[in-house]
Amino acid sequence: MQDLGFRFAHTYFCLAYPDELAEPVNLLFHDVTRTEPTRGEKVLEILRAEREGSYRIVSESSQSGIIDGSEQLAEALPHFILNEIAKSLDLGLLIYGAALYVGQRAVLFPSMQSAFKSTLVPFLLSEGWQFVTDQCAHKAENSNQWHYLKLPPAIDAGYWDRIAALLGSKIDACLTGTARHRLLLEPALSIDT
Repeated sequence: MQDLGFRFAHTYFCLAYPDELAEPVNLLFHDVTRTEPTRGEKVLEILRAEREGSYRIVSESSQSGIIDGSEQLAEALPHFILNEIAKSLDLGLLIYGAALYVGQRAVLFPSMQSAFKSTLVPFLLSEGWQFVTDQCAHKAENSNQWHYLKLPPAIDAGYWDRIAALLGSKIDACLTGTARHRLLLEPALSIDT
């Protein structure tokens, strides 16, 4: 088993996972700032399920159904993490959707619709906007600071040709790993926040 720590807002998480999932987990957490283990962190575990090549995601408060294969796991894990984040936040505003920078301003696009994020986000990237998240943003009560879950954007296979047309030759620099539905945005297309 391996593990990695990360923080969202004021909550620390530890994700434990089997060794064979190192590549998809590292792909998902490429741009997430990792933390050292700490007391009081919320533990998320990816455990092998009964069937060969299948997994479950487990936390103190919930567990997923059986997930077959690493590609399905890469789709299920961000949703599981979002639910755990939502449960861990006390007060403030949590917005599910995309955030991009245009100039010095962050623009939030609330949406759970993957079609929205699969078409608008790549279009805005092709127009020079800079990617922040397509998962969620949180603003704590009595604070002006925003926190973003910086996982790579998910792209539905049905929109792949449109996205390749929008990003043109940049698309090759954005693809990493074997999961075709994930774009890993290299520094030329992303922003450090």
